Amino acid sequence: MLPRLRPPLGESRWSTVTAVAIFPQAPAEIALKMVDVNKVEHDVLEELFNELDAYEYLEELQGSVIPGLRAYGCMTGGAFLVLGTELLSQVAHLGAAHKDKFSKVREAYSRLHAAGIVHGDVAPRNILVTTEPERPVVLVDFGRAREATMMDVEREQRIVEDVLQRLGDH
Repeated sequence: MLPRLRPPLGESRWSTVTAVAIFPQAPAEIALKMVDVNKVEHDVLEELFNELDAYEYLEELQGSVIPGLRAYGCMTGGAFLVLGTELLSQVAHLGAAHKDKFSKVREAYSRLHAAGIVHGDVAPRNILVTTEPERPVVLVDFGRAREATMMDVEREQRIVEDVLQRLGDH
């Protein structure tokens, strides 16, 4: 039986994320980010390469506060760059209804910072809330991640608190 096509999981100004089936190892699905290299500026491609570097650097956090990296490369003779991560089930972007998860958001960013990295794009769209008790919060989209100085960490912690406060006030 062929897998059914599904609508995209998410879209940005330069990429689409969709669920795809991976064969032949075992029937499994991944979240695949695809970037059409002919339709984007050079800085967008740099962000995708930076995201891949971040996933490789943060290997110890994969499967906990960040998704596990499953695939990367190019398709159609290099016209599309792709990055695939584990497909999380039953997720939502962080919102006001998730106040009970705010401490887990702080913890996720603390773990990222302890690894020496700042995310660089703290926003509810990049914070996924799951139904998995062992990993209730997962951070995504590391295109702007970078090595952290103490000042970077303190600044990003303030941004995290600002985001949580804005969501909590609604």
